[in-house]
Amino acid sequence: GFELNTSYKDIAMVSEIVWGYQQKYPTVTTLYQLGESTQGFPLLALRINQKTKQKASKLPILIVGGLHGNELLTVDYALDNIKTLLENYQQNAEFLSWMSALDIWFIPLLNPDGNLLTLRKSAKKQNGRKNGRQTDTLCENSPKEGVDLYHNFPYQWGSLGDKGSSKRPTKKNFRGFAPNSEPETQAISRLAQEHHFA
Repeated sequence: GFELNTSYKDIAMVSEIVWGYQQKYPTVTTLYQLGESTQGFPLLALRINQKTKQKASKLPILIVGGLHGNELLTVDYALDNIKTLLENYQQNAEFLSWMSALDIWFIPLLNPDGNLLTLRKSAKKQNGRKNGRQTDTLCENSPKEGVDLYHNFPYQWGSLGDKGSSKRPTKKNFRGFAPNSEPETQAISRLAQEHHFA
């Protein structure tokens, strides 16, 4: 078994956990690296898809944790869903029906840069909400740097001006210098274009 409730997770722990589940359940899981974060950490996806004899295509769904690096519980929620489904689907009729009907993708930690910033520095003084993009011209990292991935997706990017998101790099909701400019949002966009998640 895997102990998921002993601490918050960083990218090293998440990698070990999803790799462990892929090794333990190789017939129903596939592990993908969708790319790398701004600072070079892997963006991992665990796909749970039970092979069936039915010709009908399965409904693809996507569950993402850690979009904002300082949202530590969302990583645990994604991992807990993986654990609950994989460790119980063979004994639970409802879970088994999900396995037959759904193509389930989990990205437990989309923003490993912000997650590490939150876990390793003061969450109050650092801006772990954003990714690790250097957004000023200085060599040293500043707590105000980074892009808010939530506001970087291309759909209606910046359409409300500075309501909801900001064009100023020092703001916590900085949307980036261009839509879909970040490797993390690009990874999700490529995956979504390929699978058309419900």
